[in-house]
Amino acid sequence: MAGKVVVPRNFKLIDELEKAEKDPTSAGISLGLEDYNDIFMHNWNATIFGPMGTAFENRIYSLKIHCDKNYPNKAPIISFITKVSMDSVNSRGQVDIDKIPVMQNWKSDLSMMDCLMGIRQEMVGKERKTRQPPESNY
Repeated sequence: MAGKVVVPRNFKLIDELEKAEKDPTSAGISLGLEDYNDIFMHNWNATIFGPMGTAFENRIYSLKIHCDKNYPNKAPIISFITKVSMDSVNSRGQVDIDKIPVMQNWKSDLSMMDCLMGIRQEMVGKERKTRQPPESNY
């Protein structure tokens, strides 16, 4: 019986970086490494373009992502830099993984882009009419 193949952490992160660079604004989302000299690839930057027809439209939301040494076995830590009003984001801008479905059921074959798409999905779903604070940062 064949077991599950475990891809080394950095190989997975390199793959995610390459995919993000090939399609830099996939579904209104961009993702990139914060510092290309960071050989451990811990810190990332992301952008979510506010979905049209929602309270988020015409805004660009900046986020930071931290992948600790346990990634991809553990979900990344995601925080908004741009202030946002969402049930899944606390007063410091950190995303609550228990409130984003894809992050609740985290599996190592998921990616940072999956998380960002899950957050954006919340923006077009139940949060679509949530009034947003004036544009500023945390």
